[in-house]
Amino acid sequence: MKPSAMLTVLVLTGLAVSRTIAAPLDSQATVELGDPGLARAVQPTNVVWLTRSLTAGPHTIETRSLSTGGDTVLHLIRDGVQVAMNDDRTRGGDLHGYRSSRIDVSVPTAGTYRILVRGHSNATGGTCDVSVDGAVVSTAARFGGFIVTTAWAPGDRVQTAHYGSSLYNATDTVLYAFSSSGQFLQRNDDLGCNLCSRLGLTSGETAGQIVIAKYGQSLPASEDRVRLIINPISRGDADGDNLANALESWLGTDPSNPDTDGDGLADDWEVFGLVTPYGDEDLPAYDASPVRKDLFVELDVMALSTGGSLAPQA
Repeated sequence: MKPSAMLTVLVLTGLAVSRTIAAPLDSQATVELGDPGLARAVQPTNVVWLTRSLTAGPHTIETRSLSTGGDTVLHLIRDGVQVAMNDDRTRGGDLHGYRSSRIDVSVPTAGTYRILVRGHSNATGGTCDVSVDGAVVSTAARFGGFIVTTAWAPGDRVQTAHYGSSLYNATDTVLYAFSSSGQFLQRNDDLGCNLCSRLGLTSGETAGQIVIAKYGQSLPASEDRVRLIINPISRGDADGDNLANALESWLGTDPSNPDTDGDGLADDWEVFGLVTPYGDEDLPAYDASPVRKDLFVELDVMALSTGGSLAPQA
């Protein structure tokens, strides 16, 4: 009698591609450059990120109807470069509130522009309307973003990574970098593993703010918490595993061994996850550790089709 199904058990240790495996900061978060304790828990919140086609000439962009306690910072961006920004408006504050924002700008060329609205601090997020030339283009939009003040050098990296999926979501994050004066520098959405983000800091600026946002406008939840990892790679990476020596010291990994625990999974895979053409391996979401041997088991079930051949089952 032929079996109706076949069960395959594959033990994964050090398999680069497994195609089926898919300390909170306070509200004044500051990370010093010399502090290797750069892997922290953060709660990403929403920012407003809009795309608008603007004609050449003068335009007015505003935030209005801020929720109680809200304080917006407004940026106009084109092709990754800031065109204009404003924190607290100087015109119309009596009508829309002095902590709302207003940009009056003459756009030199027509094209596609981005409008970014974020919170002034970790305590001043909320909701607002966004208007362009007097017309409301977004209503009761959530703005905020979790702000971390830090220093960096060109070549350093900032990344998010997920926590264990049994307790936390695979949150889709977006990272933003701003100078000390608040100028927009860089943005990344999905360069990290499984909807995480990664910024390779290239600006000549050496200090400023990193803002961690939740993609879109869905309501944030406590389960959205992610790791923020500031990776000062400019200060050296002796074993070439994409973890800076200083970060490895804090993590307890061996800066001269790319696979500290010898389980066949590189240290950076277990910290950040592995991005592959076949799908991302979100090892941090499976509680992988670079200082403890990890064993993953993959179960594949194959059933016999009516013709007698094996067919994969969803």
